[in-house]
Amino acid sequence: MDREGLAIWEKETFWYVLIGIVIGIIITFLFSFSLFTKPKKVCGNSICEIGEDSISCCKDCGCPKGYECKENKCIVKEAEAGFCGDGKCQKNENCWRCPQDCKCSENEYCSSQLERCVRPTCGNEICEPFESPENCCIDCNCTIPGEICDLKTLKCRMREVNVSDEKAIELVKRYLEERNEKVSSIEVMGIFEWKNKVGKKVEAKVEGEEWFRAFLVTENEEVIELPVV
Repeated sequence: MDREGLAIWEKETFWYVLIGIVIGIIITFLFSFSLFTKPKKVCGNSICEIGEDSISCCKDCGCPKGYECKENKCIVKEAEAGFCGDGKCQKNENCWRCPQDCKCSENEYCSSQLERCVRPTCGNEICEPFESPENCCIDCNCTIPGEICDLKTLKCRMREVNVSDEKAIELVKRYLEERNEKVSSIEVMGIFEWKNKVGKKVEAKVEGEEWFRAFLVTENEEVIELPVV
């Protein structure tokens, strides 16, 4: 290579080297600028960024299975709601919706209105479960004719009728004899109420008849023949 060619080569090489150096400086500057200007990670932006994890930011990165994020900390999950029939009375179950899991205690019943176990209250004018004419007649009306509610014992009892059994039998016999009917057997069956009248119930069998006839004898000695039922 002559001097002229060598000079040209050196000149071209110089420019190539210079351009390479400039490009290197630019790349280095851009890389450094990107490091200094990179945005800082923000916990709570719903993006699990580099440097964040479930310990430092569970808001973005979540928690392992069996844990939940509360106040940016992973804590053990509360027991999840079960299902009706698993033998456990869960928060979303009650005695009305799931009686097989949520059972009431003794002497309690499940209220359909309140959907919880309650104890019956005698005197609230509602005949509730576990109440009856035998223990709360003021709520549960007496069902046997002639009975009244004793407010002291709260039990149903028969009304007192001021006519003796002997007198009741005598009056029924007289009633039948006046109709030319002879009594073959007669018996007092107790206190009875019929059409708001209370008295002694007497059953009598008249000769020639196969069935008993029933009579009500009131305190004022009125004899009422009861219809056959």
